[in-house]
This record gives sequence, structure tokens and C-alpha cells, in this order.
Amino acid sequence: LLTYKLSDKTFIKEPCSSGSVEGTFLGLGAVLVVMFIAQTVHPPLTDLLAFKGELVAQRPWTLLSSMFIHSSGEHLLHNLFPLILFGFILERIAGTRRFITILLIAELASSIAVMQAYPHVRVLGASGAARGVVGAIAAMRPTLIVYWGAPLPVIVLGGIWLALDTAGVY
Repeated sequence: LLTYKLSDKTFIKEPCSSGSVEGTFLGLGAVLVVMFIAQTVHPPLTDLLAFKGELVAQRPWTLLSSMFIHSSGEHLLHNLFPLILFGFILERIAGTRRFITILLIAELASSIAVMQAYPHVRVLGASGAARGVVGAIAAMRPTLIVYWGAPLPVIVLGGIWLALDTAGVY
């Protein structure tokens, strides 16, 4: 069972659908950190992997590869927080395969949406994947209680995070 506790009260008790956590969410976080270091050491990597809607026919891999690069350390941390926190919960609920599928579909959908709205803008980062992970948990377990300063239903915490992220605050 997945259990989060604050003093003597249990806030989350959720069975893991895969029997144990494989840690894919942590592996993803490690890959994002390594990629950030690689792009810092070798800046052309950023241009190779960044997504730009008007170039998708020539560079289709960028629909997904853009999630592995970030514009700054702060940008990376803003994406790591929800991917690790919510990724941990989602992988426990959905299992590893579904977690990866949700992550990739969310990033792909995000890239397609950005391509339609802003075809000339270069895009990088895992915000689309992070939003998809948060949205999936909110849809699958909206009343799941998590602690973030206070016990909150995951749908409320997800809504707060999405609003802050969309506003550029977080």
C-alpha cells in the first residue's frame, strides 16, 4: 500500500497496481537532469531536440524529444516537481506501462496543440507531459488526498498547480 502520513493521520492509502514501484518517475527525472547537463555542455543539442511546429515535417522526433531539454535550471526544476511528485502517485495507481503511455501521449498532444497555436515558436520542456500526469491522476482518483501544506484532494492540488503553471508563477 502507498501511504502518506502526517503525524498519526493517514492521508493516502492506495494499492499499487503493478505490485511494486519500478521507479520510472525517478528514472525520467534522472534523464531530464542528464539531458540538461548535456545541453549545457553541448548547446547544439538544444536546437536538435527543440520543437518548432513549422519544422515538424522535417524533424518529427521533436514532437517528443523537446520534453527532454529545458531552457534553464529553474525551468527544469519546475518540471521535475510535478513529474516526480505526481509521477510517483500515477505510477503506483496506473502501473509503469500506463504511466509511460500517459506521459508520452500528453507530451505529443501538447506539442500538437502548440503547433496549432504557435507554429513559429521554439518549444522545449516537459510541461505538457507534467500537465498530462497531473490531469490523469485528477481524472483517475479525484478525491485522493495528498498533503501540500494541508491535506487536499488531488483534483484541487492539481488545479492549483495547473493554474500557477499556466500563469507562469510556478
